[in-house]
Amino acid sequence: MNDDTENEQLSTTPVEIKKAHGRNVYFVLVVFLACCIFVLVMAIVWRSHLITNAIVVRGEQILTEKQVIELANVPARVGLYDIDLTTIEQNVRRSAFVKNVIVKRDAPSALRIMIEERKPIAVLTTANGNMFFIDDEGMVLPHLATSAAFDLPVITGADSTETLIVGQRATDGDILAALDALSAARAVGSDVFHLISEIRLRHGRHDLVLYSSDAGVPIIFGKGNAVKKMAELDAFWKQVVVQQGPQNIRYIDLRFDDQIVVSSVPQKLS
Repeated sequence: MNDDTENEQLSTTPVEIKKAHGRNVYFVLVVFLACCIFVLVMAIVWRSHLITNAIVVRGEQILTEKQVIELANVPARVGLYDIDLTTIEQNVRRSAFVKNVIVKRDAPSALRIMIEERKPIAVLTTANGNMFFIDDEGMVLPHLATSAAFDLPVITGADSTETLIVGQRATDGDILAALDALSAARAVGSDVFHLISEIRLRHGRHDLVLYSSDAGVPIIFGKGNAVKKMAELDAFWKQVVVQQGPQNIRYIDLRFDDQIVVSSVPQKLS
């Protein structure tokens, strides 16, 4: 190695090396940002060409898929990312049966609507013959012909002055007491819940009378201690009534603490 080459190498200072490294890093950064911008632009272009071709509904039992899609009111052939999801959710919530709803995009071409429905616990009838479904929170629901809400107990004797509005909660104390009794029955077990075919509201006495689905036995329920009374009724019905049959029972009275009063049909003398 001659002296000129050696001197040239020695003339490359650490500062110059650092500057060259900085230029390389800058170049790589510019290339990386350009790639990111390119990918972003392509993603925007790709999204703009996605068209909603399908609406998938999940969670419907009382409402039909067709009814939910009609409520959603999604324009035909609309861009998937042009849809305002909040607006779709608000549209679906117009049904009193919809408790909660979540709407999501399912690329490349589907909109997914997931609903949680209000489940009726009884059919509520009024003095003028109107019928409503009602859930355990007291929400008044329209009475629809649906197989998902069959075999429900009927609440009768509602105060004729009580105003019931679909989509709003009932405020009458006797109606709420009946719902409390049904919720207690459902908590105790399906057997005692399905034992009840009717709850009669007695406004003059401010208490409840249940009627059994088997033989229509009146069960004077009163008010309060609903879970305890339902547990006692469930046990008594299974241990006594099922064994002896309900045909000889005039009524059952659950209003007394720690005892069940039973009135039997007088036996005919032979």
